[in-house]
Amino acid sequence: TDGSLINTDELSYPSQDIKLLELEGNDSTAFVFMDSSGVTMVRKWTSSGFSDAVALEISGPNTDYMGELNTVLDLDTATLLVVGNTSICHLHKSTLDTSVIYHFGQPRYYHDAINFGDTLIMTGTNGNGEQLVTVIDTSESDPVWESTYANGNMYKIRKNGSNLYALGTTGNAFTVHQLSYLDGSVLWNYTDNPLTGQEVEAFDLEVDEAREYVLFTGSAAFPDGSSDGLIQVLGTDGSSQQTIPIEDELGWQSLAYTTELFQDSVIWIGGSWNTVVGSKRGFIYSLVPDVEIDPTDSTTTGIVGTADVSLDVVPNPTSGYISVIGLERGNYSYRVTDMVGAIRKTSAWVSSPHIDFSSLANGMYLLTIEQNLKQIQVKVIKK
Repeated sequence: TDGSLINTDELSYPSQDIKLLELEGNDSTAFVFMDSSGVTMVRKWTSSGFSDAVALEISGPNTDYMGELNTVLDLDTATLLVVGNTSICHLHKSTLDTSVIYHFGQPRYYHDAINFGDTLIMTGTNGNGEQLVTVIDTSESDPVWESTYANGNMYKIRKNGSNLYALGTTGNAFTVHQLSYLDGSVLWNYTDNPLTGQEVEAFDLEVDEAREYVLFTGSAAFPDGSSDGLIQVLGTDGSSQQTIPIEDELGWQSLAYTTELFQDSVIWIGGSWNTVVGSKRGFIYSLVPDVEIDPTDSTTTGIVGTADVSLDVVPNPTSGYISVIGLERGNYSYRVTDMVGAIRKTSAWVSSPHIDFSSLANGMYLLTIEQNLKQIQVKVIKK
């Protein structure tokens, strides 16, 4: 509840090439999947320590060969579902024994999987480089349907209502497909690259049909090696509603990595960006779709981070200049960003406590002040 460390354990692999792949667990048991010199292994951890490693790959033509690990799902108290690029198996938690439930006709790579009861829905790419969605009935070990789409990759799959939503890339564009849950037929398709950069990468997807939005995050690289992050909001009809670029200032990478829908109301978005003041930083945004900020609500204005410094700004709301109260002696730096992170005003080595907001559009802004290795942020309303 407070982030304190309860327990820790470790294994040493001094002479082997180890790559951690996946983790599943509960309050008392964890299952750690790793690649050890090209072989996918799993170990079970309990309070008594780690079990011996069990190989999920067996050389030869038999159907026990898992291939490269794609993803792991926690099915129930007794079983994990393990998806490889050649087969799907049940991993029995008590013994770490595996039983193959489905073997693919050709290798494929799945980036994401979700399950509803006995239905497993996976998305990725096949051996021909095509976007792929596969639906399997795990109780019968039979495919329900499988469909391919454009050349490229599918990275995320979500089910909302009676529809599926799949996020992917094709060429230098992002794609979002709304699909029929029954047969995978395309209901609508969004294909675009709002950032106009090359080498696009899609990260995460959230959907809420009741509130009529589809939101995805990604990034696009540019020829000079820099990249911008992207938060894109679509309507549930595939129309573009809002494009929020996360633009860097230093010519390197700004990325919007993940999204998470929290209690069906707030979307949390995490990533990183570059700024002149402070260099590379992580960020967390919260978006509340279709909710306007009330300037009279005291919870939406004022100091949001103190760093052991007490500052205030007056007047707030303002139609022009504000005065920063509580600055220490000496110069300071500041930047003003809107509530989607775009920098609207910045200055370094400032001595005056007055900052001019008159040129900014009406709305809420985040004023970040740095002085003497300390940072504080204050929400300011421009009216």
